[in-house]
Amino acid sequence: MDGIRHLAAATSELKEWEQKNPDASKGMDGDELKNAGSITEQAKIFDSKFPQGTAILKKNGFPTREYLISLYAFVQAAMVVALKKAGQAPVDNLAGVVNPTNIDLVEKNWEEVQKLNVSLGLPAATQ
Repeated sequence: MDGIRHLAAATSELKEWEQKNPDASKGMDGDELKNAGSITEQAKIFDSKFPQGTAILKKNGFPTREYLISLYAFVQAAMVVALKKAGQAPVDNLAGVVNPTNIDLVEKNWEEVQKLNVSLGLPAATQ
């Protein structure tokens, strides 16, 4: 759970920076990042276009690529747990896509995960 807390702290600081820099925020939502062929490519684009964002991630102990991988893994696991709690999880379709260890971690710490989601401005699951 420490890793998730660490990820949340970095994400929170990055969101604060985005809110203070609307042009950067628009660029982060741009097609270039979305259309990057790999996480490594996304990290390179992010680092070259948003050095202040990269500095925030580094200050929080994350190289950009590691941050992106951690964020994606967390979001995937949280989505699966939310679907499971709503009785809608397509668990059979997720074999090999979402690491079961990540799902277990999020599931065991669901209440704290929900609080972190709310603190980051992300929607909380209803269950």
